[in-house]
Amino acid sequence: MDESILNSVKAYLGLAKDYTPFDQQLMLLINSALADLVQIGIEHNVEVHDDTAKWDDVFDGPDQSQVKTVVCIKTRLAFDPSDRSFVTASLERLLEEAVIRVNYAAERWKDGVDTWST
Repeated sequence: MDESILNSVKAYLGLAKDYTPFDQQLMLLINSALADLVQIGIEHNVEVHDDTAKWDDVFDGPDQSQVKTVVCIKTRLAFDPSDRSFVTASLERLLEEAVIRVNYAAERWKDGVDTWST
């Protein structure tokens, strides 16, 4: 899937892709989430400076949706925290599960090769 990281995070947050007042803040938070991915095993050289950075540049394995989930939820929690504790707790549980799945994906897919089947 070759879609823009910035635009897909904006869509997750309910923002139109042509609505730009928060782009700088969002890119900072997205880059922070991408840095966290490196710490859990997703090696990449991506930094979001505009809407040209793509998800395939971060991770193009079959578990890419989990990578997106981590970045979107981490960005949401920092950018638009809920005033409802149950919403925040739910997002944090989803994030925790997604991080575990991303960690498994990072262990399994090295350089696009399924290391568990070799």
